[in-house]
Amino acid sequence: MRIAKESADELILTEQTVWFGVLCGLAGAALLVLCLVNGNWKGLLGPAFFGFSALMAWRASRVRFDKSTGTVVLDQLRVFKRTRTCLPFDAVLNVVIESSGGDDPAPCRLVLQTPNGPQPLSSAYSSSYPTHEVVRLAVLKILGRASADGLMQSLRDLVRAGRTIDAVALLRSREKMDLTTARNRIAAMKKEEESGR
Repeated sequence: MRIAKESADELILTEQTVWFGVLCGLAGAALLVLCLVNGNWKGLLGPAFFGFSALMAWRASRVRFDKSTGTVVLDQLRVFKRTRTCLPFDAVLNVVIESSGGDDPAPCRLVLQTPNGPQPLSSAYSSSYPTHEVVRLAVLKILGRASADGLMQSLRDLVRAGRTIDAVALLRSREKMDLTTARNRIAAMKKEEESGR
């Protein structure tokens, strides 16, 4: 999930895995041509697999937060099925980063917490926690719920969880600072956390 447009009144997030579907489709088409040219009918299983993979990977999401109307519009395309969900800002209880667990760094995605249950903003998980945190803070800001302390709290949570590299990456992406300065600030925060225990 990435920020496609950010202004005072509007935030647009996009995600696409269409490129992977196109790649699988092209590979399947190339294998199909080879099978047909060589008369290898048993080899059609490969193109069928790539064709199926292309269909399953054909996903896209576009989320528009419109401050003037106070609505969130989530457009999703999954295997040629398009859905549209509209929510008022008031229905968004929280914005969280959902982890699939296991790996380190664990694959994660952004989820809106609503009274009717979680509403994932994307169908795919990715391992870029700092990017998700930057997007989460932008969403909280457009919803009018971002505090000046939001970034610091996120950094403290990452330091407490032992995710120093993610904390440095998040600080660098939000504050546009060099690696050495970010590492020094996170090291100072880590030292402060350890002395406070």
